[in-house]
Amino acid sequence: MTANRKSYSSIALAFVWLILMPSCGFKPSPQFAGGKHIAGLASLIELQEGETQVVLNDYFRSDALAHIDSVSAHISLRAKLSADHSILYLRQRNLYVPQITEVKIWLDGVPYSLMTRRPVKNDHTFTFNPGEKKFREVAVRGDMTGWDDLPMGLVDGVWQLSLPIEPGRYQYVMVTDGRQTIDPLNDKLLTDEAGGFHSLLEVGSIDHSQNPRVFAREYQKGVIELELVNDYEEIFVLWENFRLPQQNMELQDNRLRVTIPGDAYEKKRSFIRVLLSGEQCRGNDLLIPLQHGIPLTNHRSLTRQDREATIMYFLMVDRFFNGNTLRDDPIMDEEVAPRANFHGGDLDGVLQKLKEGYFEELGVNAVWFSPITQNPLEAYVEFPEPRRKYTGYHGYWPVTLTTIDHRFGDDQVLEELVRSAHKRNISVLLDFVSNHVHENNPLFIQNPHWATTLELP
Repeated sequence: MTANRKSYSSIALAFVWLILMPSCGFKPSPQFAGGKHIAGLASLIELQEGETQVVLNDYFRSDALAHIDSVSAHISLRAKLSADHSILYLRQRNLYVPQITEVKIWLDGVPYSLMTRRPVKNDHTFTFNPGEKKFREVAVRGDMTGWDDLPMGLVDGVWQLSLPIEPGRYQYVMVTDGRQTIDPLNDKLLTDEAGGFHSLLEVGSIDHSQNPRVFAREYQKGVIELELVNDYEEIFVLWENFRLPQQNMELQDNRLRVTIPGDAYEKKRSFIRVLLSGEQCRGNDLLIPLQHGIPLTNHRSLTRQDREATIMYFLMVDRFFNGNTLRDDPIMDEEVAPRANFHGGDLDGVLQKLKEGYFEELGVNAVWFSPITQNPLEAYVEFPEPRRKYTGYHGYWPVTLTTIDHRFGDDQVLEELVRSAHKRNISVLLDFVSNHVHENNPLFIQNPHWATTLELP
């Protein structure tokens, strides 16, 4: 559904969970065939400058790719499939690209909707005046560059770099002949938590009061009523990965009535998805959970299996909380700085905080741990300069893949932790190091020819 409405504010993407009133006895006929080629909900495709390559295995089951018939996209995008249907190429034409567009992919005659999002960016120019000093190279490094160096160009004695940047707050530094420094023309600073400072860049407006927004207001007899606030460019409504046809929607003033498709009543869990866009800003998105076609009335009906409802907390076990000092075993090496040694955090500490309700008070329902497999008992020198010494407090140097590091805990405390978490409807995710091992790991010792170069691009 499209309306000729415009808005020019900026907003961060917001996900809204909906509580609605149920209805009984209403069950329209199914409208969509298929639906099993995608596991879960297809995430939005972030369009890149020029060409965007979409790995279709990230969306569709591997055995489904051979069944792709054709693709189509918005007129502002050129869509092309690779010969084996594994890659979708989206190239922007010399036309205005709406902030949200739809790409349809047909599998055995069934059209799936993959949604694209065009980042809203403002042009920002970094300048660096060296004065009397001479530099061979000057670059910008920061959040907006992925902390890679982007070289600046010298124009009339001043180093310059123009970048399109999404609205937000970014930390960055200047790099002059390999030496990192703050931006001398920017007095906004943030600590880098290592004894120094980063420059702070703020891009775009932080006044979101005029951004387009959509809210769900009520549910009655298979129809959800949405309220639209402020001007918007376009609104998309999907059930699962299918865009709802015009017959399922009725727009009147600022109210949009959405009829839930009959297919939803056949599934225990499915979702209505609403995406709203402005021309120069992001509207909010709605994700409405349905149970056999009826919007949920209580958040407690959501379980750990509802991954779309996951609010995740990541913790580094050694740095979280020391719950059992008997496990403490820092490495005694004068060349290891205290902050590069073990600090005593363990699974006992995580379990203690779990029982105290710490994670529930934070509002999270999933906890992701740093690796807990056994790491070496000695410190090792880092590969690049300045060749400092570190311990394996981080967990990413596994010498085994099946044994818990004695500094973190044992099987018993891990089992109790997982049981206690699940009892509280909290998921536990273990970070498993699968692409490298420590040189003392038997896998490497017995199969040295499996190893690749230490030079990591």
